[in-house]
Order: sequence, then structure tokens, then C-alpha cells
Amino acid sequence: MRFLVVWGWDPANAREVSRRFAEEFNPSEGVKFIYPVSTIIGANRGFTVIEAEREADIHRAVRGWLDLCTFDIYPIMRSEEAVKA
Repeated sequence: MRFLVVWGWDPANAREVSRRFAEEFNPSEGVKFIYPVSTIIGANRGFTVIEAEREADIHRAVRGWLDLCTFDIYPIMRSEEAVKA
């Protein structure tokens, strides 16, 4: 299943978010990045598309970031899949 993962951070934490991403980011087992991790310019937010068996796998993957970021996780599907559903 695919998920849109959107996260945000307080501007006061921007340097630490950048540092941690550059030095410590390591994707968790059970999640596959379908779209590269991207930043929304000027919004203190980022997003990616992840494939995982269960949403719980994504919650486990972001657990180490909850001190700096908030996360919204949305199940998604391609338009052609939605038309068939």
C-alpha cells in the first residue's frame, strides 16, 4: 500500500531537522520510498510517498523524529487504480 507522508517542524528546530536528516537518516525496514524526500520551500514542511505493508510500519519509522516533527500519513492510490475501484 502507498502512503503520502507529510511532516512539519517548528522554525526554531529547522537546523536540528536538517542536521539529523543529513547525519542520521536511515530508512527503516518495511518501508520503501517511492518518491524522494522533498521539502516544501518556505513552509517548514516536507513530504514523500512511501510503500509499506501497513501504516504501522510508517509510524515505527517516524518514531525517532517525533521530538522535532509532526506527521500526517495518508493512504493513497494512483488515479487509474481509483477509477477501477
